[in-house]
Amino acid sequence: GSAWTEVNDMNQANSFVVGTGTSTAAIGFGGGPGDSPGLQNRTELWNGTNWTEVNNLNTARQRMGSGGVQTSAIGFGGDTDPGPVQALTETWNGSSWTETSNLNTARQGLSGSGVAYTAALGFGGISTPPSNSVAITESWDGTSWTEVGDLNTDRALGGGGGTTTAALMFGGTQDPPRLANTEQWNGTSWTEVNDLNTAIYFTTGDGTVTSAILGSGFTTTTVGTAETWTGAGANSTVTFTAS
Repeated sequence: GSAWTEVNDMNQANSFVVGTGTSTAAIGFGGGPGDSPGLQNRTELWNGTNWTEVNNLNTARQRMGSGGVQTSAIGFGGDTDPGPVQALTETWNGSSWTETSNLNTARQGLSGSGVAYTAALGFGGISTPPSNSVAITESWDGTSWTEVGDLNTDRALGGGGGTTTAALMFGGTQDPPRLANTEQWNGTSWTEVNDLNTAIYFTTGDGTVTSAILGSGFTTTTVGTAETWTGAGANSTVTFTAS
């Protein structure tokens, strides 16, 4: 809650991997080239000490949205660069992935929230055509996606967290502008709340509407910025150095 500690590495270095869960029970999946060429369909589980490789995604891709927990997760959208932007959705039941109903709008670089593979929210991202940021929000009920209220500010590659009825989105980009905008979802619509201290994109985030964290990303000056959200608009900033 106050400092970062380096722990055991993943088995495979990847870029644009997504994940969900807690500090003692997490799942990471997909991604782009790391120390291995090509897109990844790998899935790894974290037990608080080590990462373990488990069954792969059905379709390798990067820059997905995600939600859920280690035993009940969902991954959606993404891209198969240089292939098309994807609408694919896969659900994880703790042991394997299953392809299910697609997003209504194919997107990559979208953010996500949710508590299980039966309840998730996907918002923002980059669609094609045209290849630009969107404000689209879709809600997943375990069977299909339904388009709901749009973000106030279209953007991609921001952070997100929360549930399908109480979520946050922060940061992102409209390519090229980096954004500090934060929006809060109440189950029906998005409301703009206090901005991040630093405009940032390609960032990650997790938490709830009353306690969230943003970790690293691309800004105008540094990739080592982290911010915490208290739900009352009192954001704090800490910096760290990655080794």
